[in-house]
Amino acid sequence: MRLALTQGDGAAARGNGEAEVRPLPESRQPSQDDPLSGGPDGPDVGEEPTDPGDGLDPREPEEFFDGLPRVQLFDREADQWVEFEAFEANTHLSVPEPGRYVDETGSLLVRFVNRQDNAYFQLLVELEGAVL
Repeated sequence: MRLALTQGDGAAARGNGEAEVRPLPESRQPSQDDPLSGGPDGPDVGEEPTDPGDGLDPREPEEFFDGLPRVQLFDREADQWVEFEAFEANTHLSVPEPGRYVDETGSLLVRFVNRQDNAYFQLLVELEGAVL
């Protein structure tokens, strides 16, 4: 299974899905009941402000607004939502272990989490092969 987020600009998604998008580590997964929280214990508060761009990771949407939401897929085996690493716009990324997220009819549940300002995007999904 390959996914891509585009911003509706008509540009074709690039790549063939050789790069993977992996689930966040368990310690960074947000609450199942409050996906807008920053992690299992809620958002971080009270941190000292930094100079613009000081030590920020552009792949972390909480630190750098890239116009894309975070993507969560429903893990049917674990019976819970799983948040993935930040997507790069217009790039096909493979999802490891797609059978955990796709049912026998080829359906998957996707939840978009936007912790920033407005986000305009489209989701592209490519399924290939047999789902057992």
